Amino acid sequence: MVNFDPTQVQTNIQKYVDTLLVYDKKKITELENRQSALQQKSSAVSQVISLLSSFSSSLSVNFDSLAVRSTNESVAQATASGKISGSVSINVDRLASYQVLDWTKLSGSDSSSAFHFDSSSQVSANSFWSSLVGSKFNITFELGDGSSESIEVDLTRFSQDSVLSQVLDDFAFQVNAHSSKVRLYKQKLNDGTFILQSSALGSGKNNAIKSVAFGSMIFSNEEDLSALDASFTVNGYSYTRSSNTFSDIIPNLTVTLKGIGSTMVTVSSDTSTILQGMSNFVQSFKAFSDKLRGLINVDPSNQGALASDASTLRQVLDGIRTRLMSARAVNVDGVEYGFNPSLIGISFDEYGTISLDTSKLNNYLSSNVKGQDILRNWWADVSSDIRKYIDKALGSNGTIGRLQSNYNSSIKGISDQIKQLNAQMEEKRATLVSQMGVIFNSLYQYQSMFAQMNSYFSVS
Repeated sequence: MVNFDPTQVQTNIQKYVDTLLVYDKKKITELENRQSALQQKSSAVSQVISLLSSFSSSLSVNFDSLAVRSTNESVAQATASGKISGSVSINVDRLASYQVLDWTKLSGSDSSSAFHFDSSSQVSANSFWSSLVGSKFNITFELGDGSSESIEVDLTRFSQDSVLSQVLDDFAFQVNAHSSKVRLYKQKLNDGTFILQSSALGSGKNNAIKSVAFGSMIFSNEEDLSALDASFTVNGYSYTRSSNTFSDIIPNLTVTLKGIGSTMVTVSSDTSTILQGMSNFVQSFKAFSDKLRGLINVDPSNQGALASDASTLRQVLDGIRTRLMSARAVNVDGVEYGFNPSLIGISFDEYGTISLDTSKLNNYLSSNVKGQDILRNWWADVSSDIRKYIDKALGSNGTIGRLQSNYNSSIKGISDQIKQLNAQMEEKRATLVSQMGVIFNSLYQYQSMFAQMNSYFSVS
């Protein structure tokens, strides 16, 4: 007779139930394996999308970069933009400078005593400031360009007994806090006394103080302000400017004067930027192409994750290549030019690998008067077509968009099936555990009855 150990009933029930559910578990495992394979494919499609996005950014090539050179950068430096080429000669006689004004040199109302003081004198000792303390008033700066700036000054907290030096400190502080044109400060002289000075915040005549008015009291600056302007020639023509930087003489050229002397500024097309941009594009396309070919490889010994989609994804690669390599008519200034990318050294070998012969590209740019314009307009058309093609392929109805959507939909469908089967299996497990429990309990009772009967009929 089989001996049923009551302490092992639950363990035995689980073993029997697990055996009965082997088929259900196998079905779930098969679905999980399918889901894992689809997730790998979906991940591979995401890689393709990422590579396409990176490749799309390489389509931006700067065809208008300019090289600007100065034969003497200690005299002048320059930057350029837009369409410009050629050379200009620049001769600098004088740089624009910032005005530093000694207020004791201003004319009117005895400025020499008004703005010259010692550190301990009181306001009462200075008739000019005696009339201003204890009040509010406006100070107005007239500048070399005819504009003016007016600032309210409040000296109501000071009296005749105040120290003049402290009054002027406060006066300068208020002016500096509100002026966008000048900065005031005390300048100490060798004899220990002080004078009031100002520095212009902008260079040249236009930003220099022409006069200072305290209400109706006006102090004029008799200096020749034009001496603060830069003086120079461009191609032999004389100019003066309040700033050492100007962009209003040669269109699209900004020049910054650095020192006295002569220099020649030359602007030309920077073809190195074009060469680098096209090289970056070719390398980016090659990286995309190599990665995609690896993902769609159908060779069983090294099969790619997307081998089953090889024909679909190869269409994307071929679509880009076709748009790149097709001959086009390029319009420049109303004239059409035939253009083929082989003219600038773009080609594909027998394995579909792209390459760029930079010597051909460089020769095309240097030997054709309209070469750069033709190349720019050709690339504008090509890059636009490729971008549109990529955007369409990645769209919800595009080749890659649909592929990703189908995989995601399949993954979700299998995930739902797995959840449903797991729920059914657990329900089935609960039922089997209950049924097996009844069976094992009955067997245990029968075993007890037989044991009792056997004890009755046993022979001593």
